[in-house]
Amino acid sequence: MAEFFPRSSIPWAHLDEPHVVRRLTTKLVLMAIVAGLVVRLFRTVWFSALTTNISTVVFYYAVMVIVACGMLTLHIGNYTVRTWTWRVPTFAVIEALAEALVSLALIAAGHEAKGASELAVFADWPSIAMTLVWDRVRLFVLFAVLLAGMVQLVRYLFLKPAQREAMDVEATAELAVVTGEQTPPQLPVDLSPPSPPPA
Repeated sequence: MAEFFPRSSIPWAHLDEPHVVRRLTTKLVLMAIVAGLVVRLFRTVWFSALTTNISTVVFYYAVMVIVACGMLTLHIGNYTVRTWTWRVPTFAVIEALAEALVSLALIAAGHEAKGASELAVFADWPSIAMTLVWDRVRLFVLFAVLLAGMVQLVRYLFLKPAQREAMDVEATAELAVVTGEQTPPQLPVDLSPPSPPPA
């Protein structure tokens, strides 16, 4: 009867597949492209459906900042603050290029607005693309600096140094497993026959 009841339990948590959304958020290029598509298409729909006045422009920029910075946060939240120095500018440039390509397609379709009521033409596209890159790099870098400051402040105020170091090691190991850079740790298998019950 003893062989049906193992003497030690096996933790199976490391064998669970990471959630699909978590796997997607670790991919920098994909997240930046999705952010660019969503922001630019939202801009087109918003300004074509509504009259352009100060309130609609302010509301658009508020939603754009929330969506774009939210996508950036979903990505960089998987990584340590030290890696943000190259991840954030790269994300900003890719997001801006994705927006610029969507803008080019909208210009070809005759739906890209330039200003309040004027439609953009192909000659306007280089300036649109450069403005997008400059604006997104400034926005994302400023947001990341503020976010990193908040993260470091919370870590300093609420965590002891040993806890901070343990969290960094655990997060790095988990990310390596999620991204496929490392295989999950293998558990030792006990193949010895069970010992007979005491008489």
